[in-house]
Amino acid sequence: MVATSLMAAVSVRDLKNHLSEHLRRVQAGERIIVTDRGRPIAELKRPRAEDLTLDERLTQLEEAGEIVLPRGKGFKRIKAVQVRGRPIADTLLEDRG
Repeated sequence: MVATSLMAAVSVRDLKNHLSEHLRRVQAGERIIVTDRGRPIAELKRPRAEDLTLDERLTQLEEAGEIVLPRGKGFKRIKAVQVRGRPIADTLLEDRG
């Protein structure tokens, strides 16, 4: 992923009238400063990886081709193992005294 340092300034009116266009620019990596009467009031930029939720970050990594997410129903349940003798919990309680 290559970060770009492009930055542009747009007025509130221009942002409102061309919102989709400006959001596409941000998605492409450009930073946009929003101005009101020539004064900066906000900045639009892509979120940093650490600002994303785990699911969003995993989706981003998959889209970049860095990982492949599982498509199944999840993990299979593991059957409990039967052990002869006293229950382990009893042994632990006795050992801890």
